[in-house]
Formats: sequence, C-alpha cells, structure tokens
Amino acid sequence: MDLGHEIRTDVAELQLFGCATQATALTIALALREAIGRRIGVDADEMGFAAPEAVHPADAPNWSAVVFDRASGGAGFSAELARDPVSLLRTARDLLDCRAEGRCGDADAVHACPRCVLAADSQHAADDTDRKAAFELLDEVVRRLALPARYAVFGPTTVYETSPLTEAFSKAMENDPGSRLWVWLDADPTNWDFATWPAGRVLERWSRRGRTVHLVVDEQALRAADPVTRRNIVFWSQRVGADLVPRPAGAALTGMVFANGKAIAWYGGSSQNPGGAVDALAAAPGQPVVRGTIASVDFNDAIQPETLLQEGAREMIFDVADELDGQAEGFGERLKALMKSGSPELDRVLSAACVSLAYTDKYVSSPLTVRLVTEVVRAFANATTRVEVVTLAQRQNPSRRSGGLAADWKDFAIRDLVLESLLSTISPLARVRHEEKIQHRRELRIVTTAGAGSLFFDQGVGSWRVASSSFDHDAPVRDQVAELGQPFTIENAPHGTFLGVKLD
Repeated sequence: MDLGHEIRTDVAELQLFGCATQATALTIALALREAIGRRIGVDADEMGFAAPEAVHPADAPNWSAVVFDRASGGAGFSAELARDPVSLLRTARDLLDCRAEGRCGDADAVHACPRCVLAADSQHAADDTDRKAAFELLDEVVRRLALPARYAVFGPTTVYETSPLTEAFSKAMENDPGSRLWVWLDADPTNWDFATWPAGRVLERWSRRGRTVHLVVDEQALRAADPVTRRNIVFWSQRVGADLVPRPAGAALTGMVFANGKAIAWYGGSSQNPGGAVDALAAAPGQPVVRGTIASVDFNDAIQPETLLQEGAREMIFDVADELDGQAEGFGERLKALMKSGSPELDRVLSAACVSLAYTDKYVSSPLTVRLVTEVVRAFANATTRVEVVTLAQRQNPSRRSGGLAADWKDFAIRDLVLESLLSTISPLARVRHEEKIQHRRELRIVTTAGAGSLFFDQGVGSWRVASSSFDHDAPVRDQVAELGQPFTIENAPHGTFLGVKLD
C-alpha cells in the first residue's frame, strides 16, 4: 500500500535547453537551492528539489531543474529564483566548481559531494548527480547571459532586471516605510492612457501606504499639450497621490527608488509610456531592462498643478453637465452653440464655412456613438467639406453592454457601412479611415475659412447614454441606417464630462 499527501506550495522551474540528462538537471536543482538559501539566509533543506522531464522545441531529451518550498502554502523561498535568475545561476555554477577554495580540488569529479551542494537530506542522491556536466552547462549559460559592456549603464552594479518593472519597484520599496519612487514618462503626453497603465496601480498602492511617489515628466511638452490632456493628468496624479516633477537633464531613466539609504535605478523598458506595457522587458529590440545603484538624482521643485489648469490665450475648457442632453438629432448643433458661446474668437472661427473636419476616436464602435458622431459632423460640415472619421479597424475588447443602441457591432465591417452611409448624406467627400492603433485622446480637428483649431473630448461621445432601447445589429445595412435615424433621447452620465478647445 502506498501512502501520500498533497500540498500547495511555491515552485520554481528552470528549463535549460541542452540539459540532456536527469542527473545534470538534478545537480543544477541542488546547486540552485543552495544558492537561494545562501542569498536569503535559510537552510537549503527548507526547499525540496526535483528534475522532471521537460519539453524541448526540437523534441530532443530535456530535463528541468525544480526547486520548491517544503512548507505547505509556500514560504517564498523558491520564488527568489524568478526575481534574480542570472545572479543565482552564476552562484550555482560557482558552487559546482571543484577548483574553488574549500572544495575537493578534483576538476574531473563526476558526482556532487557535501563540499559543494549535497546537504543532509540529499546525501543519498549523490549517485544520481552529474556535477561535471552540470558545471559545464551552467558555465556556458552564464557566459551567454553576461551583460554586454554597452548595457552596463550603472557601472559594475548593473544587472539584468528579470522581474516585471511593477514588481521590481514594489520589491525595492516594501521594507522601508520612508522609501520614495520616481517613474519617468517620456512619451507624448497626449498619448498617455493612465486607465490601462500597470505602473499606475503601483503608484496608487504605495501612495496610500504612505510612500512618496513622483511622475517625472517633460515639463515643456506637458505645458504645450491641449487643455483636456493637462487636466486629465492633473486629476489622475492627484487621485493616486503622485507629484509631477520636471525631468532633470542627463537622467533619462525608467524608474528610481530611494530606500534603505541607497538609490536603485532602472533603465530600459516601457514604463515611460502609460499607453504601453510596463511589464515589457525591452524598450526596443536588443535593449534589455537593467538596474543598478546610483548616486541620488537632484530634482527641481514639483510642478504646481494649478498652473497646468490655467487656460492659455486661445484655449478654453467647458464643463458639461446636461447642456447637450435631449434628442439625438441636434446633438451636434447644441455642441457647436456651446463652443461658440465660449468667446468671440471661437464664434468667429466656428461660424465660418468648414473646409475640412477630422474626428479621431478609437471607441466609435456602437450604433449610439456612430449616430452622435454623425450629428457632430452634420453640425460643423457642409456638402463641400472634406470629412474624415478615424477609428479602429477591429474590436479591441468585447462589448461591455448587453444590447441595444449602446452595444458594439460584432462585425466592424457593418459598422463602417452604416457610418459611411450616414456621412454620405452630409458630404460626398466624407470617408472612414482605419488604424490598427490609435492614441487615447479623442480629437475633432476643424479648419474653416476663418481659422483652425481642435476640440478635445475627455470621453468622446461615450459620456452620453440612452435609455433601454432595441437595435438589430444583424439586420441589412439599409434597415440599420433607417433604424438609427429614428428619434431617441440621450442623457449625459451623472458625473458629467468636459471638453477643451485650442485654436491655432
């Protein structure tokens, strides 16, 4: 009779292609757990070891080196391998070097022994090890993983950062209540999308725990951005508790943490762009993410948020509550009237004949948004206006609405036919242009015979809702166009929205 039990615990598996025997993999597992134990100050036998067979891309024999926590539920010991695999591989290789001081001195020794990686719980596995093959394999791997000199931007302290940057920032801050975090943002501010930026959650979490967090920005580019972009950035930074600080000259980093009396910096990766994936391991092909210790960077005083909210000479912000509510028909006219009421110059420019109009919005995906965009175009354009609506070619995410006018089309080809049909009734020069990727902000660019400018939406036309209504997304296009032309009432969301205008 066989007895056994099942536990859940932390496991780290290292797959090294070219590890052709189980004895080699088992020896590497023993060396890794010894390296981990020395790194974090625990006995190696707090962790178990194994060498299961692994898949090889060329179907060749291959084995994995596995280290796991013996404690039920895991203790986080084996997870150290994922945090710094390159350094631990180097230590494991050195432990298997019989020529090192204190070892047996036999460079041709085949089996592992207590002088290298065998502990009390593994002494009976000596005959199942292949120290020589394990050392040679790790030596080759470590040489391949050596950091090229051109990437050693922090000098001899430079190492690869193998953890996602969000995890790396958090790990550096967790043990010091007085730690501070700086994250560099070097992309165009108009493209920042904080709602989907993983680093944003890190900033907010540590700010709520009393840490000081900062966003390092190009102050000149931020001040030159449109008023809606500036306002969104200010509101978001205040919500998460992050200061905005000007980027210092000569310090083009990705992030920096000051904790426990030293500054740890990162270079590479894409945390600079809140529209990108902060967990990426490279900013460009061949550019790894590295970290190292540096002298603390000197920053200027934080940017005062109120200075970013001030309207420029040819700018204006409109807070919109229920001013545009009512029948869908006339939505654009009400919007135009609101804009013209802002100033005599806006009235002059928008009252003139419209030469060209371009609306860019990645979220034109439902009958409701198509109808409202059409109403906006109808209010500003005429039969001779060059009209262009720029939106995504394919759906990014499933619709979050169950049905009716607010539900996305499953097939964007149908969306295009409906939108093009509606726009053609306004101007024969209208067209829909597709992009695979579009910036987050929604912009209506207008050129008239009296001037030009852009209207920036906080949420596009997506802030307006419609009462429960039916719409047949599978009907023939002609029927969908007719159905979409029927009267219905729209209402702004309870929290409202805001728009910004910037004249050239």
